[in-house]
Amino acid sequence: MRKWILLLLIAVLAVQLLPAGANAAAAAGELTAKIDQNDRTVVIAGRLPEAGGEVLVTVTDPDGRMDYFNQKKTDEAGGFRFSYVSRSEMKGTYRVRAIGSSAGGGAPLEAEYTYSGAAPSSGGDSGANAAPGAGAVQMASAADGSVVLTPIWSRDGANGFVFAAIGSEALNRAMALAKPDAAGIRRITIQANAAEAAQGYRIALPAAALRTNAKSALFTMATPIAAVAVSSDMLEGDGASVAEFTIAEANRDGWNEAARANVGNRPAVDISVGLDGKRIDWSNLASPVNVAIPYTPAQGGSGRAADRPVRRRQRPVDTGPERAIRER
Repeated sequence: MRKWILLLLIAVLAVQLLPAGANAAAAAGELTAKIDQNDRTVVIAGRLPEAGGEVLVTVTDPDGRMDYFNQKKTDEAGGFRFSYVSRSEMKGTYRVRAIGSSAGGGAPLEAEYTYSGAAPSSGGDSGANAAPGAGAVQMASAADGSVVLTPIWSRDGANGFVFAAIGSEALNRAMALAKPDAAGIRRITIQANAAEAAQGYRIALPAAALRTNAKSALFTMATPIAAVAVSSDMLEGDGASVAEFTIAEANRDGWNEAARANVGNRPAVDISVGLDGKRIDWSNLASPVNVAIPYTPAQGGSGRAADRPVRRRQRPVDTGPERAIRER
């Protein structure tokens, strides 16, 4: 009899403990998304295991096109909330993804909402569709017809890097404002603040902007370390939502002797690409990446004034898992 009572107590304890553990797991990885059918206001909320980490949120319409993209840091409990007004009037199911930081985000969280096509309110959005942080992106037209975007950069104190995300709304506005050149290419420059020195820069863009079938746009990420220009046909149809570029001073510790001799004491940079928080080994000969490094040559070495910085095209040299950039 005592044996049965003991077994019963163990069973009751298990019933009490298991739901609590399951609820805790769900709370640390939940994502919800709702849309107001009248004014198309979308509210996205969720929670990630890491507090104070970066979270990238993307929304794609029923045809798989990017409707929204933005980034922020989670709060002290790992929670986050985004709110925006969707520009899309397409009926159907929209897919929402929340992607944790590259440092350890784990699998993306996913949710869906359905827009039934109800008529939007007649008041218009009046700028209400500016995503959190996206409204802070400064946008200016240059004399050559290109557009310069200056976002707000956030600093990661752990590694001395700074980060900026250009959402789909800001990028779409810049594309509409930019004038195509003689080759039909629209040029967008994402400008870093040169006054704020950093060991490296990370720039996130909607991957869909780099996955078009034609070279219709050129995106230049201009930082004090280097300017990196990528084309709109850079990526293939891999289905990723967010493309993240890292531009940093090269770590020369792992270089072989040939690389050290070739570069000498000239500047060198490490450039990497990540998709949805995972670093990729990218190569596309049909869509080369152009890199320019600010470089002041030594006196008498080039025939140019030593106090005048010279921007030169660079090409990558394979040095193993990393790529160093050297002068052509």
